[in-house]
Amino acid sequence: MKTLATLLALLLLSSSLSSSDRDQPVSLKLKDLLGTDQTLAMYKGKVVVLNFWATWCEPCEEEMHEFVDANKRFGTNDVVFLAASLDDETSQKNIPKFVKRQKMTFQVLTGATVEHLRELGLGEGVPGTVILNREGKIVARVLGPISRKELRERIEWTLANDSGDYPMPLLDHFRKR
Repeated sequence: MKTLATLLALLLLSSSLSSSDRDQPVSLKLKDLLGTDQTLAMYKGKVVVLNFWATWCEPCEEEMHEFVDANKRFGTNDVVFLAASLDDETSQKNIPKFVKRQKMTFQVLTGATVEHLRELGLGEGVPGTVILNREGKIVARVLGPISRKELRERIEWTLANDSGDYPMPLLDHFRKR
């Protein structure tokens, strides 16, 4: 039964990912808070948890503690947490205050856009999260706020080299509203 559930989950993921998602590592280039270019390719060989958020987004603020806590638990050499802000020129000034208030110690990126969300299959709203395996390929997407349990299950599965019970590859919390 577990094998059937795993197969169905993989089929669901493959249908929700374009062929380029399955065959190619994800490409994304943004700037860190110091203005230095950062790419996802820099983290190949590590599990990447990439969260899209904005300072003006209440659900983003509410869920950010989940990433802060998960970073404390999993933020080793094997897992990298990245927080990509969709704040524009008018609200980017609020990012440092948000980062400090949330006690974010992981890499914060700026310049993310709705187009980046679309390209990664996250729709058009924040928050949104993708988890990439060590090869840089998407193994999970969460549209809307992610729970502690959902985040933990996806990270643990990815760290186990995609073995064991497969968590739902696509969670759409926006449709639940």
